[in-house]
Amino acid sequence: MVTGFVATTTTNPVDVIKTRVYAARKAANGEAGILTQVGGIVKNEGLGGFLKGWTASYLRLGPQTAITFLVYEQVRKVVGLDAL
Repeated sequence: MVTGFVATTTTNPVDVIKTRVYAARKAANGEAGILTQVGGIVKNEGLGGFLKGWTASYLRLGPQTAITFLVYEQVRKVVGLDAL
């Protein structure tokens, strides 16, 4: 599950920013720029704000990433390629 941990930790900040930009565009007078959202997160929540929702992301992405790598390695064996 280390792969899921790494995948979730590296992609979660992008997901948080993407979600906030989308939500701000839907709001009446929201500031929707990426840099505006990044600045707002750092100012109001600190760097930990980029990891909001990490647990939910891990519960979704963790098992999927682990299964993907396991299947990938087995397919490589079947077709005669060396493991990575």
